[in-house]
Amino acid sequence: MTIGEFSSRCGLSPKVLRSYAEVGVLVPAAVDSESGYRYYEPGQLEQAETVRLLRRAGVSLADIGRFLGAPSAAALEGWERSLRAETLSRRQALAEVRCRLVPGPTRTRERR
Repeated sequence: MTIGEFSSRCGLSPKVLRSYAEVGVLVPAAVDSESGYRYYEPGQLEQAETVRLLRRAGVSLADIGRFLGAPSAAALEGWERSLRAETLSRRQALAEVRCRLVPGPTRTRERR
């Protein structure tokens, strides 16, 4: 299928598909040497969905490329641990700022 049809079916724009192909993630099944048209196989839709979901989770393209080469639950667990740690750190930072908004002696935390 053409890049336009593939784009419609997988929810990734042609521009994004081209950029993913440039870095070796989600490479078209064929590229016409004269026209440069890109063609995808229906079987690549599942891979596109995986890439889309991992990007939504904030996973880098380099990590996605490695994951697609050797998918593992361990990689997913590692990203989930990192996400939990980052979320906790952000929440703690927001809580500290919230404490600083309270005037005077009612602050629960002191400056470090």
